[in-house]
Amino acid sequence: MDDNVRAYFGRVPFSQAFCSAYMKWIYFPFFDHHIANSEYTADELRSATQGQLVTRGTWIRPMGVDLRHLSPTRRSAQRRRRLLENFSAAEDAVLLLYAGRLVPEKNLPLLFEVLKRLANDDSRDYRLLVVGDGIQRELWGRKCERTVPGRAFFFGHIGDQNVLADLYANSDIFVHPNPREPFGIAPLEAMTSGLPLVAPNSGGITSYANADNAWLVNADVDSFAAAVKAVAANPVLAAERARRALATAHHYCWESTAASFFELYKALKRHHDGTGPFPPPAFSSTPASAFQAGLMRGSAYLAKSAFQLCSTAFGMTGGGGLRRVLGWR
Repeated sequence: MDDNVRAYFGRVPFSQAFCSAYMKWIYFPFFDHHIANSEYTADELRSATQGQLVTRGTWIRPMGVDLRHLSPTRRSAQRRRRLLENFSAAEDAVLLLYAGRLVPEKNLPLLFEVLKRLANDDSRDYRLLVVGDGIQRELWGRKCERTVPGRAFFFGHIGDQNVLADLYANSDIFVHPNPREPFGIAPLEAMTSGLPLVAPNSGGITSYANADNAWLVNADVDSFAAAVKAVAANPVLAAERARRALATAHHYCWESTAASFFELYKALKRHHDGTGPFPPPAFSSTPASAFQAGLMRGSAYLAKSAFQLCSTAFGMTGGGGLRRVLGWR
């Protein structure tokens, strides 16, 4: 939550305090159980678990990837030439690919600043394929036409899995600019397609990407541009890391990751029914002190009283309507 608030509103005063308070007092206690898709995501919940009135557990289960459609075997000279035709580029051009939503939290300025830097490199011809849609698509389309004309091609959203798989397999380098990605399915899909990955050395991507199977660097223009050039200049190393990335990606097939979710659901259901133990979480909430608990209960009572007064003022005698909606007894 704090990452998204910062992406849309900047570093406004007290935004971090607001996010922390919301996660701790509203979001975390509202649910019986929490499942995070990475350690990075779970970290935001860790602080929210401290001093709770009720016990809540948090489990970590990764997302998955589609091995039925995505594959390096989809790469072909003919398909790659068709992609290059979008730019009227020669066959020795380097095709960069970004797939994801075109929204503020994806740190897109880094992606397009890197393209601008690479466009000034006379030794190689770098082109960028952009797959995805979002509120910033037109914005970045116009900026690219003005600053790097002919260097970026926007496909928009692609719903056909086979078309998307061909795009992955016939590009040369996948570039993912977001250093605060909760998990990152698109980078994992790129790895499954045999595509070298350049990404930040932070966020949920580090759940599966590392220095052995990707190029993980600081999220700045110099580091990203240097990493892209290193991949293009070292095809043997790129192929070796791509091979390791493919092996890693196979551990995240949807069949196994979905099964891990269902096993957790079953274990929680057995515990709820009294027929099995509570499945060990990654971490659980800690109890509030007597003083904290008193404050929390007092705040809840004041909030309830305020709603009752408001409901009475609006003609809902005694607040019965709001009590039914909010589940108060």
